[in-house]
Formats: sequence, structure tokens, C-alpha cells
Amino acid sequence: MKVTPLALAISSTLVLSACGGGNSSEETTNFTSISGKAIDGYVVGATVYLDLNYNNKRDSGEPYAITTAGGNFNIVLDANDASCSDYVPTIVDVPVGAIDEDLGEITEAYQMVIPPNIIISSNTDIKNITPLTTVLWSTIERELRQDKQQLSCKTVKEQSEIRSNIQNRLLEQEKRLAQRYGVTADELYGDFIASGNAELHDIAVALVPSLKKSYQDTIALEKKHPNAWLASVEYYQGPWSYNGDPDDKTWHKEETVYRTISDKESESTKSIYEVSDDLSTIIRDVHLDRVYSLQRDGIRFSYANEFEQGGCTIRESIAQNSNPSYQISNTYADSNQPNLAACSQLTVADTQHLNQQDVEVEYNFDNISYRGYFSYSGNSLNEGEQFLNLKGNLNNITANDLNIFNFISTDFSDTSIHSANSAWRSYTIQEADHSVNITRDLISKKFHKSDNYFNGIHKEYCSDDGSNWTPTNNINNCF
Repeated sequence: MKVTPLALAISSTLVLSACGGGNSSEETTNFTSISGKAIDGYVVGATVYLDLNYNNKRDSGEPYAITTAGGNFNIVLDANDASCSDYVPTIVDVPVGAIDEDLGEITEAYQMVIPPNIIISSNTDIKNITPLTTVLWSTIERELRQDKQQLSCKTVKEQSEIRSNIQNRLLEQEKRLAQRYGVTADELYGDFIASGNAELHDIAVALVPSLKKSYQDTIALEKKHPNAWLASVEYYQGPWSYNGDPDDKTWHKEETVYRTISDKESESTKSIYEVSDDLSTIIRDVHLDRVYSLQRDGIRFSYANEFEQGGCTIRESIAQNSNPSYQISNTYADSNQPNLAACSQLTVADTQHLNQQDVEVEYNFDNISYRGYFSYSGNSLNEGEQFLNLKGNLNNITANDLNIFNFISTDFSDTSIHSANSAWRSYTIQEADHSVNITRDLISKKFHKSDNYFNGIHKEYCSDDGSNWTPTNNINNCF
């Protein structure tokens, strides 16, 4: 008899144990074990693992365990893996042939995931993964890819700015889903089967088909791009961008591919489509983009083209690989292009094909990172014309050429706008248990501050003078 899995959950607790020799003179090795249950009923024969490099598949060397009777698993971690356990997702691959102790044999493979433990806001000791928590993390992961964030245990563990970014987005997504389904954030992380919450159980059942479809299409995309380091497909209901209408109930399909061209070059593509409610038919292209990146001779170059609603946006940028670092970007939009392939042929070749130029400066000192951003409409940036058509002139541009912008200081207290149409400065400081980011709009002279604690607590404030702060729930209130 064919069976459709109703829900999957992982209840996970951290158990510390020490394993070693028979006496004090022998070397002792400390291990951390992650124990829990895979629940769809209880699933026997599923693979549970830490996704150390955030690529949604188990690679050689990633610690794992196979679920046994009762859905139980226990992953034993060495010291290196244990240090990553709080900073990476935990994934369950449920294969065809696995056994649901309540419903029988699984006939369609699928995958579930729980976000990194460090960013989960729920206060429950046992972490449960359900289709709801999978939607939570999938949405955050999708947004991070749109921002071109490169995630790994190392980056999330060492860069508090990335952790804060993930935490902020997860909190917003928790609010959206909690409001949509009329539950608390803690209930989103709960075991609805054990609690007897039939309503949440039904919601989870409705999400499972899209998770299966995402898993199956991802396997097909990986076969199509065997050399890509990431190839994934996700079906989801709701806005395709994180600043879209939260009440949007449209179903979307998103394909993402990242591939390495050479040791200095890489390329990413993202294709977002509106699909039918049964997920079987693509209705229209929503957003398509391709980004080419190159690093060489002390510079970073990127060329991005996007196709959306019949129009193209081209953005090319070049930055120094130094500290401080100066970067210039050119942007051009054309509303009369038929497809992404046509967009790829466009260049910002002259002032007639230029909407905006941006200059950024970044400087890192000890535990503080400073940034400045200055945006210019059209060709109003002095000395900016020589940096047009970066794509075509890349071989003629050196890192030293960007020093022409070193009249822009790295000093946060410098209020000069350098004739820009919009300008802001910010700095981020790393404290022992949290990071603080302060942004100053140099045009409105308003301030925004965020305190991001490593335990997931997040606070935001607005200020007119940078000294007296008023709590806020929305950064837009500050400016």
C-alpha cells in the first residue's frame, strides 16, 4: 500500500559525554553526541547529519547516524564537529524504503531540516523539526542566497554580522508564520503529534507535497549540473523576495545553481517562476538572474544581470582586496528586453547607459568594522566616468586605480556627503556576547542601532543624535 508521509520531526537534545582510556595516565578523548528522534510516526532507516558546508546534502566526513526503532538517532561528534554543531543545520534524508512505524513504508523520498541551534529563539530544550520548521529555514536560506551570502560553519561561527543577519530574518519569518497559522513561535518548533495539535498537524500535511517536489527536482538539477557545488530547487508559497507582500499566497519554484569556473572565477544563476497550485505547471517567469565573479591581482569583480517583468537591471562592480577597501559599482536598467540572454549582452558602456554609481569604503580594525556608502544619480560622480564599462575594460583596471576615491575617509564621525544623493556610514563592534551595529544616515542625520546577542536576543533602536536611543520594531521608523 502506498503511503504519503504526514510529517517529519526531529527532537534533538545535546548530550555531553567523555570517552577515554582505563586510567588517568591514558589519553582521554571528549565527544559530543546529538541525540533525538525522527518523527513521521517514528521513522526507521532515515539519515540524520550535520550539514557543515550548507549545501543540503551529506558529504564525505560530515557526521551522521541512521535512525533505529522509535526513530532514535545518536550522532557522535569529534571535537571539530562538536564545535560546529550549534552553527549549522541538521538535516534528515528520508529515503524510499524507510519505515514509518505508524503508516508503513515510505514511497517518496524527502528531506527535512532544523535551523542552526544558535539562532533558534524557542526556549524549549528539545528541538523538533516539522514541515513548519523546514519552511522557516528554507525561507531564510533562500533570502541569504539572494544576498549572495556564502555560508559555512566557519563563517557563521566567526562572523557575528552573519549570525545577526540570520537571526533577524528568522525572527521576522517566525512572526509571519505564527500570524499566518495563528500559533505562537514556540508552537512552530513543537511536536504537534505528541501534543495532539490536530490543526498544526493538518498544516504540516499540506506542506509535505511541496517538500517532496523540492527534493525530487533538486536531485534532477544536480544531475543536470554535476560540477556545481550547489544545485537546489525549492517550491514555496508566499512572496518570492523578503520585502514582498506577506499576504501573497502564490506558489513559486526557485532554482539555484552555484558553480566554480576556475580557481579565480565563479558563476551563480537563480530562476524564480510562478507555478500552479498543484506545482505541475510554470505559469510565468518572475525573476531570473546570473552573477559572474572574478578575483585577481588584488581586485574583486562582479557582473550581475537580472530579468524581471520584461526589464533588465545590470550591475557591475570592482573592489580592492585590501584594508581599507574601496569599491565602485555601476547600475543600468532597461525596460525593453525580451529575456535574460538579451540582458547578458548589455554593458554600462557610457553615460547614456548609466542610472547610478555607488562608491563604498570598508575598513576593519581590531574588533570593529567600518563602512561608508555614497550613491550618485546618473553620471554625477566626479571621476566616475573612467570606471564605465568595467566588464569591457577589466584588463585595464588595477587595484591602485580605485585609490582615486580615498578622499572618502573611513572615519564614522565624518559627516561629509561628497555631493552624493544618498549617503550613510556604519560600524559594527564585536563584544564578548553580542555585536552592536550603528548606522548613520548622513542626509537625514538620523541613527539606527541594533544589538545582536549570540543567544538569539535582538534589539533595535532609533536616535536623532546617536546618544539617546528609543526602542523600535522597524528600522524604517528610524529614517
